[in-house]
Amino acid sequence: MQISKIKWRCRKGLRELDILLTYFVETEYDNLSYKEKDLFLELIDFDSQELFNILLGKEICDQKFLNLIKVIKKVYKLKLNE
Repeated sequence: MQISKIKWRCRKGLRELDILLTYFVETEYDNLSYKEKDLFLELIDFDSQELFNILLGKEICDQKFLNLIKVIKKVYKLKLNE
């Protein structure tokens, strides 16, 4: 799938979530394995508020997403420390 289409799918209507997901796609998506890319596409299909709460650690999700969520958080923390 083209990066532009993935970035469009990352637009969830919550500004903070849009920024986080778009930044991740722009900087790290190409470095993911095929399995991780599939998981990411599945993850961004979650409801906006549910996904936001998962990334904040306020909601639990299926274990298959845990490593990917850690990577997303790590990348965004690095951005904040720039």
